[in-house]
Amino acid sequence: MHALTGAYSLDAIEGRQLARFERHLRRCRDCTDEVRGFTATAAMLGLAVATPPPAELASGDRVGVTVEPAGGTSRPPTTPIVVLTVPA
Repeated sequence: MHALTGAYSLDAIEGRQLARFERHLRRCRDCTDEVRGFTATAAMLGLAVATPPPAELASGDRVGVTVEPAGGTSRPPTTPIVVLTVPA
């Protein structure tokens, strides 16, 4: 049940599963708090505005993005690290 909090926050479950989750939600404070947080985040994302890139990026220089394993960090080995490189 706990894994459905994100889907519930986005109205992505229905029918019997929805009814079951809503019954669970009435009894589970952790899920209620998580749904509240996800719902607030989704609302903020809905207000996001696209902005043009900075001039140094719009000039034709390219930004490189690579994904590297997280080895040597405190993160689990399955969590990648995203590295952003911007030309000087």
